[in-house]
Formats: sequence, C-alpha cells, structure tokens
Amino acid sequence: MLSGPVVVKKSDEWKKQMLFSERLIAGAAARGVAQTVLHPIDVLRTRLQAKGVEVVLSPETFVKGIAPQFILAFPAGGIQFAAYEWSKAKCAALNFTGGVAEVLCGAAGALAASIVRVPQEVIKQRVQVGAHSASDTPRESQSGPGRRHTHADE
Repeated sequence: MLSGPVVVKKSDEWKKQMLFSERLIAGAAARGVAQTVLHPIDVLRTRLQAKGVEVVLSPETFVKGIAPQFILAFPAGGIQFAAYEWSKAKCAALNFTGGVAEVLCGAAGALAASIVRVPQEVIKQRVQVGAHSASDTPRESQSGPGRRHTHADE
C-alpha cells in the first residue's frame, strides 16, 4: 500500500516538443474531424428548424452541405487556433494569466475564426435545406440598370 498522497506534477514539456505549425495543423484537423463527424446531427437540426422543409431520413439528406463544411472547417480551425495562441502569448507577456485570460483568448480565437465560419454556415445551411445545390453558384451580371441577374433567372 502507498502511504500519503500522490503528487502529480503538471508539465508543459509537450508544448516544447511541438512546433507552432504542428499545433496549428493539429487544431485545424481536430475541428475538421469533429465538425464532419457531427455533420449529420447538424443537418437534422437545420432541417427541423427550417420552415417548409420536409425532413426525409435518407443517406442523401445527411450529406447535404458536407462539402462546404468539410472544406472550410480546416481553415476556420487553423485561424481560431492561431488567434488563440497569439492572444495567449500576448497575455503571458503582460503577465495576465488565469481563467479570465483563457476566456478572453478563446473569445479572440472564436472572433477571428468567424471570418470563415459565418460564410461557411450560410452556405452549408442553404445547401442543407435545399435552397441551393452543392454546385449551385450564382453568376452575376448586369441586365438592366441596377438589376442583378443570376442563372436562376434564365
């Protein structure tokens, strides 16, 4: 039997073993994999919330919007991770640590990632509810004063 409490030292040694670029790739991959795995649940939620959209439980339904989700999840994860790490380094340089600093750094990461996440969500949700097909990209041209023309008008 062991006597006394077991003391576990917290080590940041792994951070020194990984380069920033390796951690960036790991963060991007983690977000991409997580969002891809959860995509079918997201499709179901989006279709249930959309008015006038029939919820058909078929394999085709659950892969709607996976292309923009998959393609844009990786850069969003990378941007979020990079902004979080940058913010954390700046806070550490100012000797601002602790829970509040972590929350602020996380918020900075999420804000930076929103540059990619907001357009990604709009595209993905439109495809999920059938407003656009995955290959449906509007072409704009002028056809009259101030009128926007898309290929849907043809």
